[in-house]
Order: sequence, then C-alpha cells, then structure tokens
Amino acid sequence: MKAYIVGVTSDPDSGEEIVFANTAKEARQKADCMDLTDYAESWIDIFAKRYPAFDDMENSSEDEIALKKFREGWNWFDRLNQPEEETTTDDEFFDWLVGSEAE
Repeated sequence: MKAYIVGVTSDPDSGEEIVFANTAKEARQKADCMDLTDYAESWIDIFAKRYPAFDDMENSSEDEIALKKFREGWNWFDRLNQPEEETTTDDEFFDWLVGSEAE
C-alpha cells in the first residue's frame, strides 16, 4: 500500500502523520479522523502527499514506523532531548522514545 504524509496546510504546527492508502483522496479521508486535523479550516485544508520511503509498511509495528521516522529525520516536538540520528543506535532511540513518554 502507498504511504502518504498528511497534515493541515493552514496550521503547520498541528504536525504531520503517515497514513497508508491507495489514493490521496483516501489518505485525506483517513487524516480527517485524526486529531491533527481538528483545526483544519475545511476539507481542502487537509493535504496528502506521497511519501514513498514508507510504502508497504502498513503492517509494521508502531516501533518500526517510529524508528523509520527517526532515521528519515522526523522530530518529536512534544518530547524533550531528542537524540541525534547520526550518533544514536536503534536501542538508544527506543530507550529515549519510551523514557520521554513520561515527561
């Protein structure tokens, strides 16, 4: 299945997420049910762009997707002290990810 990055055009601070769908329209429909679209001004304010780096990962675990996001340069702005991708092992990333949830 194809991967799409979805978000709100008028509110980039709402964040972005990955959804898996067959078409951009289907991805936007899935995004419309997410918290990040609560402040979308309208249906056309929700965007869905292809993100091939995550294609065929729809059956992956949340941890596998989080690790892939980390390796692709994603940031977790709601968590403190995110490690540097270049110098962090997978285990160190998971330790930070689990440990930062409590902060």
